[in-house]
Amino acid sequence: MVLSPHELSVLESLPEQTATLARAGDPSTARLFPPAYIDDPYSEADYITYSRPDLLGATIEALEVFRTTISSDAISQQDALSWLKALNSIRLVIGTKINIQENEEVPDPESIGQDDVRSQGLLLYSYLTWLQSELLEALSGD
Repeated sequence: MVLSPHELSVLESLPEQTATLARAGDPSTARLFPPAYIDDPYSEADYITYSRPDLLGATIEALEVFRTTISSDAISQQDALSWLKALNSIRLVIGTKINIQENEEVPDPESIGQDDVRSQGLLLYSYLTWLQSELLEALSGD
């Protein structure tokens, strides 16, 4: 898959933006670190204390692989797996920011007006979904 210069310029900015939000604990990153113990606040606090740093590190690492290999002519299968994780993380953050709920059908960006505040986010979300799908297809050999 060959990305256009415009696609590259958009994609290159997303990993650092997402990593910055994740490091800051921005509410838009909540879906990156879902709760493990909904009904047990003490166990949840322990889980956050002991597991969140590793989860954050893995997310940041995948975003960094994506950022550093985005302009490559080819990527390894391991890098492609990092891309999938990075794309998923970016999509989760964008989805939260534009208020896409879990299991909700995503509106077609073409069906909403340009004046809708979600229009640009939906376009980007849809593009990243397509890119992720293309990558999955390439990895599966279909």
